[in-house]
Amino acid sequence: MSSLKTTKLGLHNWNGTDRVLREEMNENFTVIDSEIGSLRNDVNNSLTHIGTTAPVDTDRFWLDLTGRFPTLRYFETNVDDWLIVATLEASNIQLSADAAALIGVSSIDDAFTSIKLQTNIFAEDFITVSGRIDNLVSTVDKLSLKLPTTLIVDPTNAGSLYPTVQSALNTLPKHLQKDVVILVSSNAIWTEDFAIEGFYGFGRITIDFTSRARIVTGQVWVRQCSSVIVFQNVFFKGVDKGTFDPTLGVINSAFVQLKNVQIDALTVNTYGISVSNSFLHTQDCIISNAGQYAINAIYGSKLEINNVYGSSPGGIRAEGAVHIGGSGKAPLGTTGGTNLTLLNGAMCNVAFTHSAT
Repeated sequence: MSSLKTTKLGLHNWNGTDRVLREEMNENFTVIDSEIGSLRNDVNNSLTHIGTTAPVDTDRFWLDLTGRFPTLRYFETNVDDWLIVATLEASNIQLSADAAALIGVSSIDDAFTSIKLQTNIFAEDFITVSGRIDNLVSTVDKLSLKLPTTLIVDPTNAGSLYPTVQSALNTLPKHLQKDVVILVSSNAIWTEDFAIEGFYGFGRITIDFTSRARIVTGQVWVRQCSSVIVFQNVFFKGVDKGTFDPTLGVINSAFVQLKNVQIDALTVNTYGISVSNSFLHTQDCIISNAGQYAINAIYGSKLEINNVYGSSPGGIRAEGAVHIGGSGKAPLGTTGGTNLTLLNGAMCNVAFTHSAT
């Protein structure tokens, strides 16, 4: 009969003179089985969309996850994390080849085989097993902060949980401790102004409209954000908001990225994009029909322009301690000599090809 108990799960533990009873062994296994079962349920629940029972887009999740492996942000190669991976797989999350190679297991069976080989479950090892389970519970709690949350926006349904992008943004804490994806779920054309303001922390916000066939008419602002903000797969159309207002404005923000974004200022906005004291990265975008310039950058901003097309009276205007880099094409200025206007110390180290298409 055991004379000791483990500190975390209260498992039977025997000293050198105790008699080992089968009943006590079975009790220990029952506790371990219950703890692992509860843990799987907790992880499964964490992998659902807020406000819905639909599962997370597993392809998108693992694409994002494997893209971060060089920094080992999500996992380390240890036994506890193998158990986490096994639990995720039990929740129908499939590992990519890169993920399996890094972590060293490709299936739940392999994961638990690895555990079994390293922890021969005899009486004297129950303290070790208990400690591993406790570490696993703690690690899953930390992992839940790193799993991306997906909020589904449906502008075609006023009764949906998030009928607008702003309604989804308003539910987020300003201190982002994990990545958030705001996903527009319908082929919608709608009018909306929205602002992303004051977010900080290591989490990032990705607003994915899935296709440039989804058209938003309105004005968009990113202000005072140290978190990474990403826009992708959308068509923004301008709306008249007064003198010098842009279609997209970025102010005092650490990193804003546009991927496959089209902006048509409809000549009602002075600038397609206005950037102030911020870092803007653009990739494969179209910016056209601004009243003056496709892009205007001031106050120490940094621009990375990579294959951005479109035409306006002016292409890119930069003033002050602004640095412009990138590659490929940049917006065309249709007024003579206005493809690239550098004022008061602004610099560009790239010989862009300026093109409307």
